[in-house]
Amino acid sequence: MLALAWFLLAAALAAAIAFVLTRPPYHPEPILVFSAAVPPEPLSLLPAPAPLSAAEPPAAAGEAPRLAGLQSAPLAGSGIEETAAGELLVAREAGPTPEEAAPDTTAGAEQLAARPAVPAPLPPPPDAPPAWQRFAADFSNPQGRPLVAVVISGLGLSEAATEAAIRRLPSEITLSFSPYARRLDEWIALARAHGHEVLLDLPMEPESYPRDDPGPGALLTSLGPQENRARLQWVLGRGSAYVGLTGVMGSRFVASEESLEPVLRDVADRGLIFVDNRPGDGAAVEMLAAALELPLLVNDRTLDGQQASRPAIDARLAEIERLALTHGRALAIAHPYPVSLERLAEWSAGLPGRGIALAPVSALLR
Repeated sequence: MLALAWFLLAAALAAAIAFVLTRPPYHPEPILVFSAAVPPEPLSLLPAPAPLSAAEPPAAAGEAPRLAGLQSAPLAGSGIEETAAGELLVAREAGPTPEEAAPDTTAGAEQLAARPAVPAPLPPPPDAPPAWQRFAADFSNPQGRPLVAVVISGLGLSEAATEAAIRRLPSEITLSFSPYARRLDEWIALARAHGHEVLLDLPMEPESYPRDDPGPGALLTSLGPQENRARLQWVLGRGSAYVGLTGVMGSRFVASEESLEPVLRDVADRGLIFVDNRPGDGAAVEMLAAALELPLLVNDRTLDGQQASRPAIDARLAEIERLALTHGRALAIAHPYPVSLERLAEWSAGLPGRGIALAPVSALLR
């Protein structure tokens, strides 16, 4: 019996060793990092994306179109965590941060350029209200409280970040979508169904160009008025039912009155708001807006520009509240980073108790 027991034990051990040696090796699933030019697969909650019908206008001669720096925003569950102080930490297996390495998106830009252009919406009839009034979100402030408007810029490049902003933020927060994103009409329709007012991002040339590249559709001082207006028309044709445009970068472009005037004239003719993100002194923008009777709103604070951390965002939100209480209204711009969305959701819930009303951007003009 003892010999039989030893025999069975040896046989079992041999079988286990054979199983380990012959099983296929295990390969963990890779973590994918998506860029603006290579969006992730569609979410099941929305229909499959239709082919884009709008095209990027041709780049200037000798200009290599890129989307550097337009990588999708950090997402919860994508390897990004926060310390107790709110600082962002990025797990190495999730890939480099946008600051560490911008993806090579030349192929994606070329695919955009290959698609036929769609004309921008026609200006409204002379007797119709301007577009910013027709598509404004419902808002009332019967108690006459000071107003704070917040714009989330750069949406549509990341599906998870975009859906989080649409579904988790109060409807009074305005959402601004990148023209480089796919399925813009679907995202805009979803945002409006949740009560959000909608803008489109307008990429423009910064002082640091070409080191910082606003993408192949950006307005550039090196281009003539006709080409810049064509690029503006491409941006305007990327969506519908929006109230205006949010400037993205643009410190060099908005300082050039010669380049800026024909663009702002077209924006004014279409009855749209222009949200100046104030990358420079803004003197040319204000002067032209007054001459063209263009509805202009100026960013007072960027919540997560230099440092996307909980303490920094909270400090800027406190500044925005002080500005609203002092001047009756204030405007802030943020990006769809997880920490930004989390702080905005918590901060906005306490505004009524502090005597301040959260409002869509159009309410600042009413």
